[in-house]
Amino acid sequence: MTFDEIRDALRGTPFKVLDCRRKGILKLPGSQLRVWMAQWMRENGMDEAWPSEETIAEDTDLSPRSVRRNRKELIKPGWLRHDGGYASDRYHTSTPGARNVR
Repeated sequence: MTFDEIRDALRGTPFKVLDCRRKGILKLPGSQLRVWMAQWMRENGMDEAWPSEETIAEDTDLSPRSVRRNRKELIKPGWLRHDGGYASDRYHTSTPGARNVR
């Protein structure tokens, strides 16, 4: 099945495609991978997401404290980029190099 056929079959159903060449994702510790995936799944078309710690905690069965710690750990190597905010913080998973093969 081609990508276009898959896209047509899923029309109207939200889906994302993870570049399988990004093997670095397989080396993320379990809780970091869960936080990254939860962020990634909530992105808009501009690769931005604003989920609260509580929302990510609920999605991943982690504590808000664990979400906060894992977000910090994901920022260091560039898996997430924190753009700040007031009511809610904005994060990007398309950090420099994220679209490149890792």
